[in-house]
Amino acid sequence: MSNGALSLFDYPTEKVIIECRRCEKRGRFDKAALIERVGPDEALPTLRLRLAAGLGCPVAQATTEGGFQVAQCGAHYLELLIKH
Repeated sequence: MSNGALSLFDYPTEKVIIECRRCEKRGRFDKAALIERVGPDEALPTLRLRLAAGLGCPVAQATTEGGFQVAQCGAHYLELLIKH
């Protein structure tokens, strides 16, 4: 865990699915392959931006490159949404 955030290891399913509310980018990734690539301790908030940037989200790309963004990336993990 990093800074109290959930890690990739803690992700509840074998497929990691992100979807953006702003740019409508969507991706589905194999959790085991991601663990091999970035490690099990990768914090989910950081991974979310890295994955969204890889899908072509301009806000996530600028954020991961250290640029200041007024807008925030709208990517989120579908399995981690709280359903009421």
